[in-house]
Amino acid sequence: MTDSDWTLSFLSSVCGTFTTLSGEHPTRFYAWAAEDVAEYWLFFREASDSARCQITINSFRAPEPQFYSIIGYCVYHDIKFEIDESLPENVLDLEEESDVQENNTRPH
Repeated sequence: MTDSDWTLSFLSSVCGTFTTLSGEHPTRFYAWAAEDVAEYWLFFREASDSARCQITINSFRAPEPQFYSIIGYCVYHDIKFEIDESLPENVLDLEEESDVQENNTRPH
């Protein structure tokens, strides 16, 4: 088994079966969606060279226990990872609505 196989095995054991897969060997892209959110929160780019493998975690969608397990695994095994802290679109929409309502209720 390759390092990528071990990483994919770990991710699947912690997060369940991946939701989607794209690409062809040796470069594949796996994604997992949270049960309560229809959007992806975890991405794994597999490559033939383990130095090119990367994990991306969307912190606002990630289930907390899995979030920390994956970070620990990456640090321990020296796997490149990034944490995407961008807000989901639905949160941005709610903030915009709140700003509009706030501006409409202020006395002029």
